Amino acid sequence: MENASKALIIAGSILLSILIIALGMYIFGQAGSSTDASQLSALEISAFNGQFDKYAGSQRGSQIKDLISSLIANARSNDTASERPTVLFEGFGEDDVSDEFTSDEISGKGDDYITKLQQNRKEIADSHRYKVTIGIDDNSDLVNKVTINYNVTADDDDDDDDE
Repeated sequence: MENASKALIIAGSILLSILIIALGMYIFGQAGSSTDASQLSALEISAFNGQFDKYAGSQRGSQIKDLISSLIANARSNDTASERPTVLFEGFGEDDVSDEFTSDEISGKGDDYITKLQQNRKEIADSHRYKVTIGIDDNSDLVNKVTINYNVTADDDDDDDDE
């Protein structure tokens, strides 16, 4: 009888040990998955940046409209301002540019980000060339700024004539 009670105590100790180990692994797994969700993989970063990187350099107005459409699509799928690049329009104060531009800088933090981009997209001249510069955030490695410059020099224009 004494051996049977000792066997039950040993079996209970083993089951309790297994339960504690399983609980520890579960908690560790939950903590690991929450940190993985906050950090994007290199492939996800490359995919995010790729939708904007292809527009860097001297571009025609129609390509700028495509870029703005990509920014709008990105804004619709990403609610957080950190995933919405700031768009900076430079040199749009010329006589041949409409005064309908809503802002020189459109920040991803504003609720009217998409509306402003849509309004400015209408004002882009298809035949004009623009220079696009892409800015990358040092911490996240994501595109955080897109600068569209109206004033393109002859040197800038020669860069992408092979398109």
